[in-house]
Amino acid sequence: ENLKDLYGIDEFYKNNFNEETIYFIARCHFELAKYDKAIQKLLLLTAGYENREPHSKLIRNAYFWLGETYYCKSLLNEAIKAYEVVLKYGTYSEKEKVLYSIGWALFEKGDLASKDASKKHFNLLLNDYPNTAFRLKTELKLAEIEIEEGNSERGERIIDELKNTTMNDDFI
Repeated sequence: ENLKDLYGIDEFYKNNFNEETIYFIARCHFELAKYDKAIQKLLLLTAGYENREPHSKLIRNAYFWLGETYYCKSLLNEAIKAYEVVLKYGTYSEKEKVLYSIGWALFEKGDLASKDASKKHFNLLLNDYPNTAFRLKTELKLAEIEIEEGNSERGERIIDELKNTTMNDDFI
């Protein structure tokens, strides 16, 4: 017998309910630091979307949390790959958080090329989202990268600009 006959539930709702349930179970696993279980559930949700647009916000969220989970496991290339799906297909507001996350993942890779790519993502975030909630942390990370690369003057200039802006009263 089918679900509609048994419970009056259309197949569409059953599938939608299952996706939401799997998503929230995955998020619970993430919050409990059970990353392997979270990855398993998130991969179930994202299966089949590798080469096509995830139209559903739930699936884009699953990709974001898949990236976060990989990041927590220091699987940085996998994290970046998951984040890039959201960057490619996400809405304007979804892309803001992903630019920040990609910047961090690239920074954590530690090599020079990745740090340069990290700076590009952080600068893109600051340019495209001038009022981002991530502004202070992003500018501090850019200053740190500059100082680590031997550009102390540039790094210190970023920090001085932060001290002088009213937007960052909490910084001082």
